Amino acid sequence: MPDTYYIPKGIGEKDLIAILLRNSRQKMKKLSYKIFGTYNEKKWFQIVTVASIVQKESASKDEMPIVASVIYNRLRKKMKLQMDGTLNYGKNSHKKVTHRMIENDNSAFNTYKNYGLPPYPVCNVGFDAIKAAIFPKKTSYLYFVKDSKTSHKFS
Repeated sequence: MPDTYYIPKGIGEKDLIAILLRNSRQKMKKLSYKIFGTYNEKKWFQIVTVASIVQKESASKDEMPIVASVIYNRLRKKMKLQMDGTLNYGKNSHKKVTHRMIENDNSAFNTYKNYGLPPYPVCNVGFDAIKAAIFPKKTSYLYFVKDSKTSHKFS
């Protein structure tokens, strides 16, 4: 989870990852209790996975609840999500998604080939994306396309 972390000097990679994961879990748990009054790890993990797609796909904070609605509407209709942001992870973090990339990626993250959510979040999420995943806008939108550098058109 985005935050300022104080890490001991000289720490090893495994210990660093353990600290980051522990701190993130604690922050996520606290946030879940604040919003829901409870913490269900499986449900929260699903929310964070949706939020990660919202984080990558939205052009602005204001679009996040609309993008979340598209994700949930497509899931409800058992449609493939077909979101570029799910392919922009790891070694492809900053690459343009191409038809070739879609065809060649056989991972569970390829929402052009697979139904449902990817198995894990595709990026680090902020509070606005989490809020959008929990409180999506009520729409009937199933699609969106980039309109400009700062917005999308939804239908």
